[in-house]
Amino acid sequence: DLEHWGLKRGTNETFDDFFSRLLKSPISSSKNLCTWELSPEGAKEFNSLYVEDNSVYYFSFSTFSSKQKKNSVFHKPDSKMSYHLWPTGILMGQYSVSDSGWHENDGIVNSISMSHPIGSKMIPLNISKPVMGLWQSVEKLNMDHQSIIGHGVSNKETTNIFVLYNKHCQLLYSLK
Repeated sequence: DLEHWGLKRGTNETFDDFFSRLLKSPISSSKNLCTWELSPEGAKEFNSLYVEDNSVYYFSFSTFSSKQKKNSVFHKPDSKMSYHLWPTGILMGQYSVSDSGWHENDGIVNSISMSHPIGSKMIPLNISKPVMGLWQSVEKLNMDHQSIIGHGVSNKETTNIFVLYNKHCQLLYSLK
């Protein structure tokens, strides 16, 4: 799905050649990709432009499937992270940033960027009295990025996810 960047792999092109060409492409420095927006620098840039609307309810569910390494600020995948997400989970768990909060992740996104835009106020959700114009943390879930939408989970976990979504939908329906 990178054809619009001129990055379709050639018929006789080896994977190594394709990957080398990819690294030299303008895509590697583009800010028009989630890789930029989810990086610490991209999130900071986005957050500097973002303004909440006082007539909107903001809710966030954060996920994580990494844990802090022993005697370190860095994170590594935990048992909830799917094995195919381990490479990105390990990379994010070792960001070279001054704020170690960026290390916790769900294998695809760092957890800190899931809660609210940095610089915005976030409060825990009071289910009986949601507030407009403020980010409200619903729950922090020990799940990887794909399991929260039902990929690769057991029937019991699927049921738990539906309960979670149903509970939140009931809250949304109750808002005026």
